[in-house]
Order: sequence, then C-alpha cells, then structure tokens
Amino acid sequence: VLCIDVITPSFRCNHKNIVAICTVTVPDDVTTTFWIVIDNPSFLNHEVYTLEAELNNNLDERWRDRARVRVLRNSENIGAAESRNYGLRCSSADYIVFLDDDTLPRKDILCVYKNAFLSRPDVKAFAGGIDFPPPSSLFQCGCKLAHVSYFMGIADKLASPRWGVTANLASVRTRVMFRNKFPKTGGGEDIDYCLRLEGPVISLPNARVEHPWWDDYGHFFRWAIGDGRMVDLFKGYTYRTFPNSAEMLLIFFVIMTISSISQRHFSPFWFF
Repeated sequence: VLCIDVITPSFRCNHKNIVAICTVTVPDDVTTTFWIVIDNPSFLNHEVYTLEAELNNNLDERWRDRARVRVLRNSENIGAAESRNYGLRCSSADYIVFLDDDTLPRKDILCVYKNAFLSRPDVKAFAGGIDFPPPSSLFQCGCKLAHVSYFMGIADKLASPRWGVTANLASVRTRVMFRNKFPKTGGGEDIDYCLRLEGPVISLPNARVEHPWWDDYGHFFRWAIGDGRMVDLFKGYTYRTFPNSAEMLLIFFVIMTISSISQRHFSPFWFF
C-alpha cells in the first residue's frame, strides 16, 4: 500500500477550494491524509473541529477506510512555508503532494501522481500542470500578456524544469524542509525546496489544478523579494552579465550628462 499525503496551508480558509482538495479521488492501494494547516489564529477551535468533521463526512465511501482529513491550526501566523513544515512533521507518508488553498484540483490528480511515483522512482519531484481561467479584467489581461504566470505553467513548457511551484507540486518524502527565509505569503521557497532535493524534477502536465488570476501587484512584489534571496542562497547558480537593466540606465544617464556638458562648452547654440 502506497501512502500519499496532501498538505495545504491556508490563511484564507476558502471553503469551496478546501472541500475540492479533500474530495479528489483516492486511488486503489493508496492511503491518504489531507493535512489542512490553518495559518490564521482568528480561526477558532470549534471552527477547526467543525471543518474537520465536515470534510471527513464528505469523503467518498469507496475510500473512507483509506483516507482521512486532519485540520491543524497555528497559534500565530507563521507563513506558508512553516505551515507546510507543520504538515510534513505530522505526516508519515512516503510521498507528499503540495496544493495551495486557492487551487481547484482535478478529481484524478492523486491517480496521476501515484502512477508517476511508481513508474519513475528516480525522480525527486513532479511539477503539476496549472490552468488559469480566461482573464476577466484589464489587470488580468495584463498579467497574461506580461507572462507573470510563466512558471506557474512550466509543466506545459519544459519536460524537466529545475523546480516547480508549490501551488501544485509532488515530491518524495525526504529530510528536506522549507526554510523560513521567505515572505510568509510565499515567494522563492518552492525554488529553494526543489533545489535542495538534489534530484530531477519532471513535469507532469496531466496532474492539473485550476488557479485564479491575481487582482493586485502585491504577489509579484513578494515573489521578487523571495526570488531575490536565491542569489545569496545559491551562489553556484549565479553569474554576472553586463549590462543589466540598472547598468543600462546608469550608462544612459552618464552619456546624456556628458553630451549635455559638451554641448554647453562647445556649441554656442546649446541653449536652443
């Protein structure tokens, strides 16, 4: 019997998405615990018990003896990475599937991951596919045109990316944990986690979830903060290139300044 657990950190406690995650099909010969880690201390104890009871009652009778839901609550807001670690410490599974609380997974997602784990025991992690709905606002259209969601859909672009995003990521159970060096809302911790697994990451586009568009710039700023820390954490992957954007601006202003000074000194018509 294979043991595959699902870990979902949640601050929003989006009921629809959490129910969708906990009602995916559990494959034959697989036991699963859905670990929902509530990272919102305002969520009361009786709400935790009520939610856990509801989610367990929603389990399909066909696999109710092989699946269960556990809802955990942090006493303080510790962030997505540490919440995943809480789930990892509680889990004893052989394989872990990370799903974000704003995703809607396909019913067969665990079936696809199970087959991948069994057919590719050499692989450390699988990057699942992510779909976005059609954009419904100018901001969402801008996000699509700017390709800010590029790595969210990396499973459809590269067969073996260096990392996948934790919105839909599955990995073999190892001693590797998420490091508390990134923004609480996420950004960079998935890169850090996959690189420290020290093994191949393979795309698995058939293991799909739907992810909503964003409606503010905050996510991208926090991603930049977290991703920027990779430079210090993984110096072996860094390289120097000239000129970059900042250096181009500096060169431009230096040339413009020199040009302006030259005109003033050597042209009697500089003031025109």
